[in-house]
Amino acid sequence: MNFKNGLIAALTGTAITTSIVITRPLISVAFDGQELSTTTREITVLINSSNGSNGSGVIISKKGNTYYVLTANHVTSKRGDKNGDIEYTVIAHDKKPYPIDPDTIKPVANDLDMAIFEFQSVREYPVATISSSELVETTPVFVSGWQRPGTVNSTTVTRQITSSRITTILEEDVHGGYQIGYDNTTLGGMSGGPVVDAEGRLVGVHGLADSDTPETIGFENDSADARTISELLKTGFNYGIPIRTFLSEAAQSGIYLNLDVENSPPEELTDTPVIETDPEKDQIDDINSVLDDVERVRDVIERFPDVIPRLPSGL
Repeated sequence: MNFKNGLIAALTGTAITTSIVITRPLISVAFDGQELSTTTREITVLINSSNGSNGSGVIISKKGNTYYVLTANHVTSKRGDKNGDIEYTVIAHDKKPYPIDPDTIKPVANDLDMAIFEFQSVREYPVATISSSELVETTPVFVSGWQRPGTVNSTTVTRQITSSRITTILEEDVHGGYQIGYDNTTLGGMSGGPVVDAEGRLVGVHGLADSDTPETIGFENDSADARTISELLKTGFNYGIPIRTFLSEAAQSGIYLNLDVENSPPEELTDTPVIETDPEKDQIDDINSVLDDVERVRDVIERFPDVIPRLPSGL
């Protein structure tokens, strides 16, 4: 896998650092359910598109007022439809929306279902700690993401976090880089969200659910890739891309974000933490009212492009 050549140019608008920060804690401590819920909430973002769909992502780096989000490429890969260009908005954990400059949305590699994009904010948002330790079957994992509207009503969006263990590690990844399977319950809209270990460290990106079809993730019906993926679906399992795959591709391509990476193995758990979400913090009652704020910003940018040459630094 190789990065698209344009990734460096697209992301150097707010200079990428040229080193990965690696820390090696002496003691590995598992989080309780409340800590895991809080940690995953603060790094998980909702990605809304103007065509009515949504996905999730995880904040992995920061440089000044620029935040970098990792997601599944199929969440942000559509650039237009019969009604025109598709606009994307990212909503942080504090329910603040930010317009996404489409020029910053870049696939990580041609055959990897991962993408990076930027958003600008003067607010302080936590950045994910990444675990580079090797995953093994039975490792406890937790998947965080924002489900699509419709479960409660057409405008309510809820963040979910579900717990289980890794059930499968494929010897070779299927198309898109999917390699780790887990039986966490996931819902539509959680694609691109973080898969974390018991210490809240990022170990993968979720992207394939049992209810998915090749069409929903952007593959042609009659392609070999679609047939391969179809064999994995409807099994009761979900699949993610290991974060080690992202780290390997970034290093091989000479592109580095300022990442917080730990290489210690996760602590063994005797009991799986009981995870509870907070309705006040993990639910957006009316997503349309949140998106109205960012539409006003877009209108100003379109009307006064010379006055506001870049996206706003915060709302």
